[in-house]
Amino acid sequence: MHNFEDMGLSPEIVESLDDLGFQRPYPIQEQVIPLLWSGSDIIGQAHTGTGKTAAFGIPILEIVNENNPNVQALIIVPTRELAVQVAQDLNSYGKKTNKRALALYGGVSKYVQLEAMKTHPSIIVGTPGRLLDHLEGRSLVLDNVLCVVLDEADRMLEMGFIEDVELILRSIKRKHQTALFSATIPKSVLKLARKYMNNPREVLIESDDLNVKEIEQYYVPTDSKTKSKSLMKLLHREKIDRAILFCRTKRDTFRINEMLRSRGFSSVVINGNLTQNQRDWAMNKFVNGRRRILVATDLAGRGLDIDG
Repeated sequence: MHNFEDMGLSPEIVESLDDLGFQRPYPIQEQVIPLLWSGSDIIGQAHTGTGKTAAFGIPILEIVNENNPNVQALIIVPTRELAVQVAQDLNSYGKKTNKRALALYGGVSKYVQLEAMKTHPSIIVGTPGRLLDHLEGRSLVLDNVLCVVLDEADRMLEMGFIEDVELILRSIKRKHQTALFSATIPKSVLKLARKYMNNPREVLIESDDLNVKEIEQYYVPTDSKTKSKSLMKLLHREKIDRAILFCRTKRDTFRINEMLRSRGFSSVVINGNLTQNQRDWAMNKFVNGRRRILVATDLAGRGLDIDG
């Protein structure tokens, strides 16, 4: 398959993808788009960078009916940043249609989201806690949902969202298809899949298929005692204009940010302890070039899409 038009996609979506520079599908898109579009349940093992958002987003846009004012697709994600990014991506793919995605996440006023719901989005992208808030308040009704996607399922389970996710899935009474995407497939993810999916097709994208050919990768051997010193040497030696540093814990992000600033680097932190306004402020500073280094936890960094 050489291009998106060969997949039989609607002209409006093909044109939008062309505007975005999407010339030909990546391996995960070649496999997932026809399966999801045909109604199959899917378990996809794929890392960030494989093109999986387009893999599930494009067929969802084909499935939903723009003349139906109800929510027809639900995408559950672990973080606020990922919710925002996935919704933005879907709206880019479907910009020449009347189908819209809306992100629902905590840290911002629920009443602002209630107003946005009045625009009748076809697709909801949300974090488990905020989705439950809207379900309990009846501001979100899933009676017409045709497709559910669990994105980064392993991360959601690691974060303790399993009960919330199951409550959401059980609230959908209508027969629907389910797609689950996860970087790893531990027993907990398989158990969830067996419970809520019907004969799912499995799609595995190997690391060789990742869309990172344009990125030069190398590593620096170090240990816990010399890691900070090695980082400083690297930043000075390479004369890095902008960088994102991923840390294992929230505490690490604060510690490293303080160390960087004490050595004259303009840096900013993003992690789950910050409010949404604080996270937006930090991202704006980094994107606008007012801060050279963004220090983030791996989880908070998921879904970040930064040009340049």
